[in-house]
Amino acid sequence: MTIAAIILAAGQSSRMGFNKLLADVGGKPLIVRTVENIVASGVRKVFVITGHQANDVEAALEQSSITIIHNPNFASGMASSIKAGIAALHDFDGALICLGDMPLVSSVVIDQMISAFDPEMKRGLVLPVHKGALGNPILWGAIYFPELLKLEGDRGARGLIEKYRAQATEIEVGDDSIALDADTPEALAQIKSIAGF
Repeated sequence: MTIAAIILAAGQSSRMGFNKLLADVGGKPLIVRTVENIVASGVRKVFVITGHQANDVEAALEQSSITIIHNPNFASGMASSIKAGIAALHDFDGALICLGDMPLVSSVVIDQMISAFDPEMKRGLVLPVHKGALGNPILWGAIYFPELLKLEGDRGARGLIEKYRAQATEIEVGDDSIALDADTPEALAQIKSIAGF
C-alpha cells in the first residue's frame, strides 16, 4: 500500500498569539519535530501544506525530505488545506492527514495505522483512539478522496469521520499523544514537559 502523509501547517494559531509551529521544542521548531516523526514512518511521501507565515515555516523545514504545497486560501479554514493536499496525490492508496502541531505522535503509532489499513478488506478508514477518545492523524483510503475534495470551512474532515465512523477500523493507542496538539500556551508547555524538553 502506498500512503502519502499530508501535514496541515497553514493555520494562523489564533489561540496561541504567535505561530505555534515555530515554537522551540527542545532546540527545534515544533513543526520540525512533527515532520521528523512522520518521515520516519512507513509513509511513501510527505506533503506539508503551508499558509500563514509560509516563508518562515518553509525555511524551518528546508532540510527535510518533504514536498511543500502553499495554500493561498488558508484563511478560509482547514478544509482548504486538506483539499490542497488531496489534489496533489496521484496513484496513492491512502492519505494520512496529520496536524502540524502534534509532535508527540510517534512513527510507531503511524506504522500501526498503516499496518491496519487494507481497503480490499474494508479497512479503508483507520482512526487512532485512546481510552475511547478519537485522536489524530486519520488515515483515509483513496475511495474517500472525492468527498475530502468537497470539504468547506474550518471543521476539517470531522463531518466525514462522523458519517463513516461505524465502518472505520479503530486502533487503540497506549498513550494520549494522539490527542495532544499545541493550541494554547498551556498545551504547548504540556507537550514540552511530556517530551522532556
